[in-house]
Amino acid sequence: MELHQIRSFAMVAETANLTRAAERLNTTPPSVSAHIRQLEEEFDVVLFMRTPKGMQLTSQGKELLSKAKEILESTRQFSRAARRAGNKVSGHLKLGINADPEYLKIPAIVTHLHRSCPGLSLEACALNTVDILKQLKSGDLDLGYVFGRHGDSRLDFNMLTPVDLAVVVPAIYRDSHETAGWEEIAGLPWLHPVTLCPFLDQVKTLLTEKGIGMTRPVVSNDDITRTAYINQGLAATVLERSEAHRFADSGTVFIWENHEPIVSCLSLARLKTNRDDPGIRVLAELIAQLWATVQDNA
Repeated sequence: MELHQIRSFAMVAETANLTRAAERLNTTPPSVSAHIRQLEEEFDVVLFMRTPKGMQLTSQGKELLSKAKEILESTRQFSRAARRAGNKVSGHLKLGINADPEYLKIPAIVTHLHRSCPGLSLEACALNTVDILKQLKSGDLDLGYVFGRHGDSRLDFNMLTPVDLAVVVPAIYRDSHETAGWEEIAGLPWLHPVTLCPFLDQVKTLLTEKGIGMTRPVVSNDDITRTAYINQGLAATVLERSEAHRFADSGTVFIWENHEPIVSCLSLARLKTNRDDPGIRVLAELIAQLWATVQDNA
């Protein structure tokens, strides 16, 4: 769910007409219609009924409209505050990213930052969670996305969202292991990055509690090797669920579901000594606001 979809929903509710809503939003009726459809499909609801009088809200649509208006007003308030701050804030910020930029809302962040704080420029640096933590503490990054829970006393962590994890297994084991338990799955070859992986560590902790160990590591040195190994179905691993589905679509792996839920988290981290830095504070508040918009409607 994105803010432009919420804006389209609210405008159609106000005008009861796709064409008028599109004109008000400076876009096209097909785009507005697509935004409505995307919201309905994502949350399995019906927002409007087509009637001779135009687009009329359903009971579900009426229930969600007030929340949509709250989100849009909150966004407007943030934009006004950010513009005020932006008149005083300038500089270049480095943000560590540890996953797909679209998933981490980088396009939306850049768009809002450019509009609200033109004096700030943003550089997104692709790194793993461990390197992001190191570079935050060394001062090479200003903020960073990190997976998992960390207790470093020098850093502030703002949890943005829970992360549902999925175990991905090579397709050659589907017939023999689709309904297997942890002991059999742990006995398969498992991908082991050279650096610490929060997701894998969480699975290892779970297995340790069950008295089970992984005995067949397949070591990967970097993300390119990791991706190649997964695509070729050479080893099992654990991934964020939407990423797992993208790999599973290739047919070389499948998602093993015969286990309890495994949930990690995504947080935004920064040095505690940077709490009062105006630019870092503006960017941190913007990122928190964008993720809160999603969580409020989850």
